[in-house]
Amino acid sequence: MKIFPSKKDQGVKKIDVKKTKESKNNLFVFLAKYGYTATILIIIVILCWLMYFLYKNVYQTLAQAELVTQLKQKVLEEDLEESKFTEVVKKLELKTQPLAEIKITSSTASSTLKKNPFLK
Repeated sequence: MKIFPSKKDQGVKKIDVKKTKESKNNLFVFLAKYGYTATILIIIVILCWLMYFLYKNVYQTLAQAELVTQLKQKVLEEDLEESKFTEVVKKLELKTQPLAEIKITSSTASSTLKKNPFLK
């Protein structure tokens, strides 16, 4: 127990150097402990995303282009039957033509027709 303070203790506030060093050391230890693992995990996630991106945008596109060229060659090799082709074309033309207008001349037929409830 000191009764008289020494000259060193007068007017000088002591900072606890051990606490600041310990906190810096704790941060360094934490980063040293988990920084490596976090870095490895981030690299693995980035590599997985890169692999997925390349698969979706490069590999699948090339596979589809190859499939299209194979199908074109197959279609060119097959002969089309002219009669069936013209029949299909005629049916498509009939399907795309507008319907003929129906004219009602008798007054009895108009009474049997009902008004469309969806039209105003």
